Amino acid sequence: MKSVTKLIIMVMPVLCLLLLSNCSFYKGDDTTPLHDIGHKVINLESRQFKNDALRLSTIVDSVEYIVLETSQDCMIRKIDKVVISEDGSFLFVLDRRSSKIFVFNQDGIFLHAIANFGRGPGEFLSISNFFIDDDLEQIIIYDISSGRVLSYGFNGAFREQFSVYPDLYRDLAYTPNHSFLCYNVNEDTNTRQGLWEIDQKGVFKKQFILTPNRISLHFSESGFSDYQDEIHLLSRHDNNIYAYRADTMTIKYSFAFQDYISLADVKSNDEMDKVNVNVLFFRETDDWLIYRVCIKKDASCYYGYYSKAADENFIFDRRYNDIDFYEGDRYFDFNGFTNSMVSVLYADVIFNAVEEYEKFSQMHKDKVIPNFVFNVEELDNPIIRIAYLRNSMQK
Repeated sequence: MKSVTKLIIMVMPVLCLLLLSNCSFYKGDDTTPLHDIGHKVINLESRQFKNDALRLSTIVDSVEYIVLETSQDCMIRKIDKVVISEDGSFLFVLDRRSSKIFVFNQDGIFLHAIANFGRGPGEFLSISNFFIDDDLEQIIIYDISSGRVLSYGFNGAFREQFSVYPDLYRDLAYTPNHSFLCYNVNEDTNTRQGLWEIDQKGVFKKQFILTPNRISLHFSESGFSDYQDEIHLLSRHDNNIYAYRADTMTIKYSFAFQDYISLADVKSNDEMDKVNVNVLFFRETDDWLIYRVCIKKDASCYYGYYSKAADENFIFDRRYNDIDFYEGDRYFDFNGFTNSMVSVLYADVIFNAVEEYEKFSQMHKDKVIPNFVFNVEELDNPIIRIAYLRNSMQK
């Protein structure tokens, strides 16, 4: 009995060290230094915020449509994300309601779906987000419900998976280095906070940013985005844009509000109600910085377009689609790789647009409705619209 007790006493310190080494409770400030070599400050003043609509024709140069095949094997209910491969050969479409990723070719022909619902190896309960690795020809799924990251080949074959516990990441991004950036901002001190990197097996590599434990942000869309070979993070607690490139993190852009208080100015929990403005969305293309700003004072949102060529901001409170009259804003994103804007046209959107066109045909007689709209039926799959952006605002 004494020998067993002695063995337990000897083993306990080792177990404690092992547990502490895997524990996600993060203290201290041993973060990897940021390489800030002089970032661009985007100054926003209240006089720039216009209660007017942006006409899409002022920023769009040309439009392409991809009609997705409709069949019993690929019935889409609600598109949540669309990713186009770098060579344009594949379209990966997430239908979050059915927890499936549908794969189409460049002509919209259905190839196959990833629909491995379950709790076993290679299966998922939901698709919180997904990423494409063109080099390795793999699809990566983040399932926050089961706490897993899973990878599949472009042909749909399961490859591998790892668990994210005990750090349940609020947000995740996949880097060109085949690693992951993880972002967490909440008041749970038992999980890692801020921005850090893990390798493709889920093993911790380095911490880049620490966020205050008192800050708790709730957001419905990811703060991560891609631009060329960079991964951007919109940090909503300080309105900075951090850029990851070649294993290095920099501050690339910073939003400065001249007439408003931002979250970075808050010094105590008592002042949380004084926060007036935050950047909620950010994307970069070759010619534009596109962002959305919310002013808490009157709960209003504005769409901002910063022209790199003109070094000028254009900020509107709404958009008006005068290209083809199909709003399609139920999914609306910007692709930094193709310098384009991707949206989804559902059947009811097309029907309404045709009715509007016919009603105001004299006013819009210079607009040409694409031929496919006259063959659209009620249960048809959506149509992907790719609008390629101009390099500056057309006045």
